Amino acid sequence: MLHRDGFVYIAAPHSVNTNRHPKSRCIHDPVVKPYRHSGVLITSPAQTLVHCATRYPFVHALPMVDSALRQGLTKKDAIAVACGQVVNRKSADVAEMGMLLRYADPLSENGGESFCRAVTIEEGFPAPRLQQEFVDPRNPSVIYRVDFVWYLPDGRIIVLEYDGAGKYSDTQMTQGRGVRRIVHEEREREAALRRAGVHTIIRTDFDEVSGRVGLIAKLEQAGVPRFGADARMAAPATGLAAFDFEWA
Repeated sequence: MLHRDGFVYIAAPHSVNTNRHPKSRCIHDPVVKPYRHSGVLITSPAQTLVHCATRYPFVHALPMVDSALRQGLTKKDAIAVACGQVVNRKSADVAEMGMLLRYADPLSENGGESFCRAVTIEEGFPAPRLQQEFVDPRNPSVIYRVDFVWYLPDGRIIVLEYDGAGKYSDTQMTQGRGVRRIVHEEREREAALRRAGVHTIIRTDFDEVSGRVGLIAKLEQAGVPRFGADARMAAPATGLAAFDFEWA
């Protein structure tokens, strides 16, 4: 069952009569190889991701691939093989899968960060580096790790931080700290990042990422280059510096 549409998807090498189960949908896959898990036949993680890539937009599929890679459920090579085994695949589906493999990164820590990164990529910004560490020069024993960072040719460093919905309310995230203390620590963190050479720090959240306009304005104002949606297909594999390559 994927997302909130309520449908259960059945992968089969032949057509399946789903009339008796109106909430089920059939995925025709001539080379599907079922696996048994807890007595239930399922598709492999790689096959499942390929099926998702052909049914969900890039911004929703990238978090799935990131998550699978982060948990060690599969590898990019296995996904590529699963994609190549699909017969009569549409060129658009192949392009979408290629884009997912190009940008997928196990360093993404959660679905919100993956969604945020997918939106920036879809809007034509270079893929950022993930989970980079910065040492506070005033206190070298203190290391701060950021969600996203762009290193610009002029030497500027731009950091984007994604704030989850539970930042100030989820007890697992607050760990007993009050809002005032969290805000104070956030300011100390930003001051330390600037001492470490970060030029601009941008903060965003799910609502802003979903709306896009506010996030785009912040990135453009900060000076992150925007090359347009077509440029995303020519970008390098995730993990390279934002400008260690030439755009086609």
